[in-house]
Amino acid sequence: LLFTKDVTVCDDIEKINDITNQMFDAIILSGSSLNLSQPNKIEYINKSVNILLRYSDTPILGICFGMQLILASYGSNIKRLETPQNKECMINVDKNSILFGGLPVKSNVTLSHQDYASCAPDDFNVYSRYNGCIQVAESLKFKRFGVQFHPEKKVENEPVCVLSNFFIFLKEIKTIPYNISLIKYYTLVFDVKNTKRVKNNEFEKNFIMLLWNNHRHIWNIPSLLVC
Repeated sequence: LLFTKDVTVCDDIEKINDITNQMFDAIILSGSSLNLSQPNKIEYINKSVNILLRYSDTPILGICFGMQLILASYGSNIKRLETPQNKECMINVDKNSILFGGLPVKSNVTLSHQDYASCAPDDFNVYSRYNGCIQVAESLKFKRFGVQFHPEKKVENEPVCVLSNFFIFLKEIKTIPYNISLIKYYTLVFDVKNTKRVKNNEFEKNFIMLLWNNHRHIWNIPSLLVC
């Protein structure tokens, strides 16, 4: 699925230096054969580290190694499994994950890793684990998202597409009123989505419903009877 015609691929530090002054809607840190749990020369990872430092306010999605690098950059420890994980499996995802549309789901995914993160840094929420390994971690504060599995290797007949949802999120954040934070916005709309009720006393009901209808249209959610 092609999300945009304007894609820049950077596979070395020289290309990163060439695009320093460019602006991007989003960045994806891909998987890698590197392992953060093993000794690495800085030149092997400085491309991705430079991205995290230079684009501090740009939404970033990390896949496998990319997620581990994000979590390690914010303070998490990366560990190593005794044997590599190379298989398809089903993971349970808790509610309120942006990448999974805010609802609790079961999703079939493809694993291909040996390093893993067992805990997340402050200001990150963990929405899924499998055999002690974090599978989904997100921070709205830092606009950082990560999955341990490989969404580019979508399991046959699996309806959830993390990459699609990430790009829907990028579209949605451009529509959020300037006077409400990302965290508050998604707290409100996910509360409506999960409970079918408006029970927040901080904002008027009409305002919350305005936010909800904005979210519903962007994510193509059928209308709900909300109390």
